[in-house]
Amino acid sequence: MTSQRHEGARRWFGPGSWYLAVTFLSVGIFAAIPFWHAANRLGDRSARLWALAFSGWAVAFVVATNLLSDDQPGKSPGDGPEWLNNMLAIVVVVLLVVACVRLQQLRRRVYGHELAMRGADAVMAQALERRRRREEARSLLARDPALARELGIGRPDLHRGYDDGGLIDVNTAPSDVIAAGLEVDAATADAIVAARSLRGGFYSVDEVVVYTSLPPHVQERLREKGIA
Repeated sequence: MTSQRHEGARRWFGPGSWYLAVTFLSVGIFAAIPFWHAANRLGDRSARLWALAFSGWAVAFVVATNLLSDDQPGKSPGDGPEWLNNMLAIVVVVLLVVACVRLQQLRRRVYGHELAMRGADAVMAQALERRRRREEARSLLARDPALARELGIGRPDLHRGYDDGGLIDVNTAPSDVIAAGLEVDAATADAIVAARSLRGGFYSVDEVVVYTSLPPHVQERLREKGIA
């Protein structure tokens, strides 16, 4: 859930987020500015039409608020007839939503490469962090096996709460946990469990490779995520 919230924040506050900030903070009055920017960057006729439309809206808003004040001393914009104020408020909200939705689409096109690179960097960082957690958990397992068992290292099915980076204990994990953790089919996981039972357990991950017929890509994944 936390990672999803962070990803959502990156989408809204990443490159080009000023498109939405200008539009939202000005209640849509200055929405034409990012539309003109997108139109110039993309050479897009549709974006230019949106820019013209919101430029016209900005002028219309100023005129409307002046009319609602009735140009009488002591009266300010918004002091006009209530039904007109309500109608203007509804129009403002609708146009604000329309502008934000459309600008988010244009923003992806204008800043798409930067957004994609930022997303790729985030994925890379997550993968490297999980690898670091696996190395840390392996080190802990070597130093203090009893504590490692208490923390449930390599046993995600025990739900002990310790983040070991996705390690799988091929000596104790059930077949379905091995299948999910190593991303293999049930038959392959069952073969690992069968070999484990025949030998009374594995001394190392390399023994799993020796005594089971695993394809090369599974062997690589086993060495990356497996412990014995």
